[in-house]
Amino acid sequence: MKLVLLDDLVLDVDNFIGQHPGGEEVISRNIGRDISKYYYGGYSMGKGFYAYAHSSSAYMTVKTLAKFRLVPSSFGEDEAAQLFEARLTSRIDAVPGSVHTVTFQAPTAPKGVRKHYSVPNMIGCHYLVQSDVSDKKRHYTVCNVMRNEVYADYSRLIKSVLMGEEPRAKLASLSEEPSNEVCVTLKNYKAKEGVATRIST
Repeated sequence: MKLVLLDDLVLDVDNFIGQHPGGEEVISRNIGRDISKYYYGGYSMGKGFYAYAHSSSAYMTVKTLAKFRLVPSSFGEDEAAQLFEARLTSRIDAVPGSVHTVTFQAPTAPKGVRKHYSVPNMIGCHYLVQSDVSDKKRHYTVCNVMRNEVYADYSRLIKSVLMGEEPRAKLASLSEEPSNEVCVTLKNYKAKEGVATRIST
C-alpha cells in the first residue's frame, strides 16, 4: 500500500499513481503526507507544478481509494477536528494588496481552539476554511505568530534580548486559554473565485 491523507480519509494510491491526470510525480512525491492543501488548489508543489482545485468527479475517485477514516477518538480530546461557524471580524494588510492577516470570530470558543499552542503536536495542523456561499475550501496552517499581539510581543522580546535586558518569563499574549477567535494569514493570488479574494474584498 502507498498511503496519503486527504482531510480525514486515508487513501491507498498504489494503483492510482499511473492514472492520475496531473501526472505520476504529483502523487509519488507525496506518499505518506497530507495532500489536502494540494487537492483543494490552495498550493502548488513548486516550480513546474500548478495549483489545481479538484472537481466533484475527482472526489468520486477519492472515495474508491479510501481505506480508512480518521475519527475524533483517534486524537486527544482537545485535538479532534471541530466544525464551527465564524464570521470575519478584522483584516490587516501585512503586505498591502496581497498578504492579509485576518481574524474570524465564533459565537463561543470552539472545542480545542486556543489563543496559543505550545505543544509540538500542533505543528503542521491547520484550519480548513470554507465560504458559506461557495464550495471552495482552503487550508490555513496554525501559526502562533499570526496574531498581531503575539507578533508585537515577540518583537519586544527580541529587542530586549538584543539590548541585553532580562526578558519577561512569560509573554501575556501566549496564554493557552480557550478562544473564540481564529487568526490566519493568507496570500491573495487574485483568483476571481478564490477564497482569499472573497475574504480580501
